Amino acid sequence: MATTILRCPFSSCRSRIIKTDDENTNIKTVTGNGGPRLLQFSDGEVSLNSSTENLKFYQVNDMWTFDNIGVSKPTSMDDEFSITIDGGSVPVHIERYLTCADCDKGPIGIAGSVNKEALEDPSGSKLIYYLYTGSVFQEVSPSPIDT
Repeated sequence: MATTILRCPFSSCRSRIIKTDDENTNIKTVTGNGGPRLLQFSDGEVSLNSSTENLKFYQVNDMWTFDNIGVSKPTSMDDEFSITIDGGSVPVHIERYLTCADCDKGPIGIAGSVNKEALEDPSGSKLIYYLYTGSVFQEVSPSPIDT
């Protein structure tokens, strides 16, 4: 299996954000709808994405899984956001933005909660993190078996 390193999309930074592979069970890919416009990385250029429908996100359930991520202070954003799980839509209350921790640019994702217990936790430790797949530079390394 190839390992993918997700990096900051800005060529002046390229800081490592997270590594995805079969061993990292804290990461899964989900589809999201709604929410704010996020940075879109395409053909070496960074801009805001034009759509907020059917976007792919890496769902990370534990902040400590990241190698490097910036998390904003709580926001009062009212954007609707939902993820698709097992064919059903689950609403997510967006609480914070994700940025690159080194260059502070973003947003490259969002953090939110799906239940009342998480909403009542001021520390943010119960948040779920959604890193937009289009917001990061993906560096694919072949596995040692492939080389």
